[in-house]
Amino acid sequence: MDERLELAYRRLERARESLTTAENVLNLLDDSKTAANRTYYGVFHGMRSMLALLGLDSKNIPASLPSSPISICAPPY
Repeated sequence: MDERLELAYRRLERARESLTTAENVLNLLDDSKTAANRTYYGVFHGMRSMLALLGLDSKNIPASLPSSPISICAPPY
């Protein structure tokens, strides 16, 4: 398997784990703050997964782009 694809799959799995944890924390413990935190990291790892497919990582993001994976993918305001 291609190295980028393998890295993307690993990161996507972390995203799924974070989102599953968020759902469980919200449903079982009614803890919205922790659920929001886990959701943020689920999105964060999902964006990192996408960037891995493009060959980008926090170590090699061009200076012209924001350093945060989420900022790279978010529309400018």
